[in-house]
Amino acid sequence: MPAKVYLCEKYNQASDIAGVLGVVRRHDGWFEVKGGDAVTFASGHLLALLYPEDYDPAYSSWQDSVLPIVPAPFRHRPRDSRAAGQLKVIRGLLAGASRVVLCTDPDREGELIGREILRELRWSGPVERAWLPALTKPIITKALAALLPGAKTAPLADAALARSQADWLIGMNLTRGLSRRLAGRKTCLNVGRVQTPTLALLVRREREIASFVQQSYFEIRAVVEASGIGPVEMRYAPPAEERLVVRADAQAIAASVAGAVASIRSKEEAKSAPPPAFYALSSLQIDADRLLGFDADRTLKVAQALYDEKKVLTYPRTDCAHLPDEFAADAPALLGLLAGMPELAAVAARAAAAPVLRTGSHYDSSKLKSHHAITLTGTDPSGLTGDERELFLLVARRFLAAHLPDHEYISTTLTWMPGAHAFVARGRVPTRAGWKEAFDAGGPEEDGDDEAARPLPKIPDGTQGTGKSAAVEEKTTRPPSRFTEGQLIDAMKNIARFVTDPAAKSRLRATSGLGTDATRSPMIAELKKRGHIVREKGRLRPSGVATALIGAVEKHIPAWADPVTTALWEDELEAIAEGKGQIKPFLDGIVAKLRSDIAVLDALSVPWSERISAEANPTPVAAKAPRGRGKAGGRPAPAKTPQPASTASGTPSAAPAAGRTDLRVAFADKDKAKALGARWDADRRTWYVPAGAALDPFRNAGFLAA
Repeated sequence: MPAKVYLCEKYNQASDIAGVLGVVRRHDGWFEVKGGDAVTFASGHLLALLYPEDYDPAYSSWQDSVLPIVPAPFRHRPRDSRAAGQLKVIRGLLAGASRVVLCTDPDREGELIGREILRELRWSGPVERAWLPALTKPIITKALAALLPGAKTAPLADAALARSQADWLIGMNLTRGLSRRLAGRKTCLNVGRVQTPTLALLVRREREIASFVQQSYFEIRAVVEASGIGPVEMRYAPPAEERLVVRADAQAIAASVAGAVASIRSKEEAKSAPPPAFYALSSLQIDADRLLGFDADRTLKVAQALYDEKKVLTYPRTDCAHLPDEFAADAPALLGLLAGMPELAAVAARAAAAPVLRTGSHYDSSKLKSHHAITLTGTDPSGLTGDERELFLLVARRFLAAHLPDHEYISTTLTWMPGAHAFVARGRVPTRAGWKEAFDAGGPEEDGDDEAARPLPKIPDGTQGTGKSAAVEEKTTRPPSRFTEGQLIDAMKNIARFVTDPAAKSRLRATSGLGTDATRSPMIAELKKRGHIVREKGRLRPSGVATALIGAVEKHIPAWADPVTTALWEDELEAIAEGKGQIKPFLDGIVAKLRSDIAVLDALSVPWSERISAEANPTPVAAKAPRGRGKAGGRPAPAKTPQPASTASGTPSAAPAAGRTDLRVAFADKDKAKALGARWDADRRTWYVPAGAALDPFRNAGFLAA
């Protein structure tokens, strides 16, 4: 029998580790390696929590069961017959083992996957931990040579166990309690610790869109003659709270411009901007949604494959945007690897020769959490294609940018104030591209600065300016936009922005938000699967049932739709993961809250005619919400029923405008397509040729089918 058993989370992980240890023979469910040890594996969670009716058949009836149901203790069973078979294999290996090395994924859930197996099989021997941020041979070798004491990472499993039991208590009890009092026929009203406040974000945004009232306001564009230099265009555009809402007031200001004389104040500043941080999972999902059109679940799956299978990226389920100090030494070699990619070759080669190493910001061991940022492993990416290549390039560009100099520019602000109203012009002239070269090399700009990126004439401070002409421009306020998946993840992470109470906002700024980087995209995917979220034209809206569900929760048990409750609980879970908290007090608090809210629900008596169901609360399909993009203003588009077309991700997309021709443009060919006159449709996430434009240049470039 093996002296040591290496317990992995999945087969390919076990195969990689066995390869490093030296495979002697493959068996059913495990590898025999040199030294007589064994490497075995799970396939995710082999064990699942029992259902209520498994504890007591009386719980089979939702109407009659007494709530809350609180198992004492919680029990598990094999997930399915295959899981039961693998548990049997692991039990046999443990029977003669002297110690276990846990090699599961380096996070809360990975820790629990291994620990729950050992607990179920009543293992009482020593446990060591191999911490594997990537599955390359050098990193596996290093981790196996520096095993951690099992006690050091055990609190991660405690946090994952507390999370799973809390979610069971909330989901099983409140879903039953709300459904039996408020659900119509064939309807289940799901309630969850994270999913309900997440859904509430969408419902509340939809209410804002529905209640939006468009208002006109006015800005003034003036041409001012700078003495001895020439004309410069300037604008009077006051902040939202001071906008001109009466046309006559704007016309009066415009009329006063012609012939008015005042000195032009000129302020010129040399500025610099550092590169963006390395990617954590949430920031990668936000950019992949914005730049590639990937939904959050697609990004996670591709990133996981780049870690598990292709081994070109490190562990993706991380909420950290920093790398350890010692990783800086590897930067030249990794940049040299990127120099082999055509899209990055020239810039990466220069960076490899003289990399900027930002220790104390990008490289900062003091800011590490359980994991470091997503980064390159050093494995050759040349064989990547499709989604995997596009996502890898996003990470690669971000890595390259981090090792280039700061972007530098001259910022100019001109102010002309002939009376009580200040006319302003802003401009910016780059003096050093710096890290932006990583994105100019065929990729998207990362800069979100709203300052006008245009040069202004050189006007000395105090130059006399004479008003030549002015025009009034009518604009209209824009409604809030529906969330994209990337924006929803950002909202979940930065939930304080969506809370108005000052005390709650202050508390939420110190929390980790709704869910974690590892759980947010699976939660959104689950809400879509249940039909609570509908994805249209790349944006999300709640279904009719979801809207009614959130209304009911807000009315009867409002804490479950309140992000403050969930975010603070998430911080309690983090304290448990850090060994600073305990499972029992955390769960006791949740059970106490459940008892109170179940009493509220049990007191309700709602007739069937007023209950929530898909029939009674259909999802509107005729109304088209304003997008809030492009030119401000304009009347809402006439209502029409959308005609979905299939997309790569299987979600509906808008039909293309009549007369235009869609293109197939690779991520790296963006600039070439733009130079030929292609335009980008942000809603449909595709490049196209406007109606009437010549198609031959695009066909010759390979962007159009012959």
